[in-house]
Amino acid sequence: EGNEIDVEISDTKISIFDWDVGDDYEFPASLISQKMVRYELNDFVDRVTGLEAAWQEEHVAFSKAQRKLDHIAKVAQEVIRRAEIKASSSDDRADKQQEAIKVLNRVLAELELSD
Repeated sequence: EGNEIDVEISDTKISIFDWDVGDDYEFPASLISQKMVRYELNDFVDRVTGLEAAWQEEHVAFSKAQRKLDHIAKVAQEVIRRAEIKASSSDDRADKQQEAIKVLNRVLAELELSD
């Protein structure tokens, strides 16, 4: 029926819990038999197709995140460059800009660690 279930099998009983409905079933193990059936190719193809689609979604999300991180690094480098220019303009500004430059360099270092 397409419901998600949990199945527990022991020597004496089989328990089935239906997560969608909330029903719990229990059967004596002697009522159940098994036989080996081959794995259907369609099931395998469907599984591979699903995994490929999931991988593609993750790849797209990763690429977007990487582009954002690269952009943040470029912005941080530009802000550092501007802070260094301001710092070189006077001794008073140099002290104020050094702290900002240190923080931005730490940000850049963290971004480089993620590579």
